[in-house]
Amino acid sequence: MSLLAGKLSDFSKKLKILLIFMLFFTTSDLIVKVVVNRVLKGQPEVVVIENFWHFSYVENDDIGFSFFRRFDDYLKIPQAFSVKKFESILVKAKQKDISFLNYLYQLDSTGKEYHLGDQQLTDYQKERLDSIFSEVDYRPLKWILMVLLQGLGSLIIILMYFTLVDLTQVLPLALIISGAFGNLIDRIIRGGVVDFVDMYYKDFHWPTYNLADLYMVIGAIWLMITVFFVSDKELSENTETSTPINHTNENKLKDQQL
Repeated sequence: MSLLAGKLSDFSKKLKILLIFMLFFTTSDLIVKVVVNRVLKGQPEVVVIENFWHFSYVENDDIGFSFFRRFDDYLKIPQAFSVKKFESILVKAKQKDISFLNYLYQLDSTGKEYHLGDQQLTDYQKERLDSIFSEVDYRPLKWILMVLLQGLGSLIIILMYFTLVDLTQVLPLALIISGAFGNLIDRIIRGGVVDFVDMYYKDFHWPTYNLADLYMVIGAIWLMITVFFVSDKELSENTETSTPINHTNENKLKDQQL
């Protein structure tokens, strides 16, 4: 019973810490993204430090340095729609976009589906389709895949968090989880993640990021420090304190034998 009570107590402490971190860090990330969306979207970039630090609005529908960008033609542009789904998109679309959609998607011989033609889409057509689907709140296959991957990653980190024995690693993991949830919530609501911090130096350009990304990077660095330095230091201190006790026990044993 005492062991179970101790585990419940640890779980309760970890849950409180995580909720406090998420209340502050996740909420601050989402609030800043709302402000950035209202202030920077469709506006010129804001220069903080010339040729080094700018603020610019970017909606990122990818993860991991745009790893899935190469599959956009298959994941973002639907090859077919049911008649009901296509008509629901037309109802929400602007008048100028309806003719564009009707030009690209043709009703098949069965009369049950609209299919994208065999023509090779130009970059302009791809961008316009992406813009139309975003305006009508259509979520493509890529969005589903990104949400699943990001949700699964967050779940794995949460499981690690609650099974940790070393409490020095709880705080950095709580910070990582807070950042991960900020991006996950933003992706679910908006369809993509809002990035706005743009940093570069000469020919080097770091991918645009947001507060949630910053929280996760800081949390990861903090976690590595605790794993490789704090934990090793505690281990060496425990070893040093336990050594004299062992010698004392050995001396007592020898005296008894004499």
